[in-house]
Amino acid sequence: MKARRFLGGVAMVAVVASCTGSGTPVTKTGIPAVSGASGASPSRGAATAAPSAAASSAAMPSMKPGTFMEIGTVTGCDSEGIAALAGDGKLIVAGCSEYNSTKQFDPATGKVTEVDADTEAAIRAVTLQDGRVFVVMEVDDGALVVDSRSGKSGEDIDSPGTEDSPAIGDGNATLLLNDGRVLIVGGEWDGQSSSIAYAYAELFDPAAGKISRTGSMKTARSDFTAVKLADGRVLVAGGEVGSDLDYVTSKAEMYDPATAKFTATGSLRTPRYSAVGALLPGGKVLVAGGGDQDSGPLSSAELFDPQTGKFSPTGSMTAARGDQEGEPPLAVALPDGRVVVMGGEDDDINLVATAEIYDPATGKFTAGGSIGPSVDHLAGAFVQADGTVLVVGGREGGLATVWRYQP
Repeated sequence: MKARRFLGGVAMVAVVASCTGSGTPVTKTGIPAVSGASGASPSRGAATAAPSAAASSAAMPSMKPGTFMEIGTVTGCDSEGIAALAGDGKLIVAGCSEYNSTKQFDPATGKVTEVDADTEAAIRAVTLQDGRVFVVMEVDDGALVVDSRSGKSGEDIDSPGTEDSPAIGDGNATLLLNDGRVLIVGGEWDGQSSSIAYAYAELFDPAAGKISRTGSMKTARSDFTAVKLADGRVLVAGGEVGSDLDYVTSKAEMYDPATAKFTATGSLRTPRYSAVGALLPGGKVLVAGGGDQDSGPLSSAELFDPQTGKFSPTGSMTAARGDQEGEPPLAVALPDGRVVVMGGEDDDINLVATAEIYDPATGKFTAGGSIGPSVDHLAGAFVQADGTVLVVGGREGGLATVWRYQP
């Protein structure tokens, strides 16, 4: 349905790793809590590698709420690299333009160092419970684990998928489950004349160092919203479906790690793809923005209640945030339960440079500041131990830039 950005010959969709199991509220551990159309996040209460205070806030001046401060650039890496926040507070940026390299950025010092990892086909990254970063490659390129402490990666991890039945494809969701495994689900393969969505799902077991197949979705889909619930199940909603991804669905389903199966649940009130999702205090899920059947950006939002399996309306965003050319919005669940939404594309396919904050207590969004007019791409956003947010992005073709944001 939409054009794709390309990085190193691989179709790329900007994503956030962490999610924020997509959006899980977290304590101040420094492990990211972020989500875009697809995401991943640490489990609530899971053992995580927390960065020291120096790793997240040393030498950082105080900031007014709603402001962004540029703190450095990732040399050798363009603005569309795939980012994740390691357990020690350093940003891992994979799929860099310089020799298919991987970099790490220290937000405390602004120092950039090389990581011994070839991540040419990187499309997703998620932080594991031990603080290492799991990087997913496209289709049959498998994955690898990056350790920011040693500056090295482990051996390549093969995927059981093949060109005929892959589970790892662009537009998938990658989420950290409560038991420490990683769910990789859905996505697409772009052929010469059409695109095909996948229903397949895989699990990465860090203890075994292997990826294996798990149950498949009821609906093959790409660029959908995936959020890990408080009880460990995963909500999958919306996305692009059809023989050439020519239809946007409202269907939703749930993955249960205990049974390795997907089951149908209530449908979205509005069909949407590339919407953001976040787990709220109390267990409900916020789903906001994204694109509609005509690729138009949406400002509407809705709430999913796992107890009833139904979606209900909530307050709309101050700006419509869609995804026509591979620039979906991002969402970050803050430690206090609020959710920051930023980025996405407007009707003119320009980056929405403003941020806004959803307060579950009021059900409303309020303005949250602007990153500035010189930015046209946001690749990731991650909560730090001090409650501020690291944002990675920049201009197309330019170096990856890192900002500190004070919600």
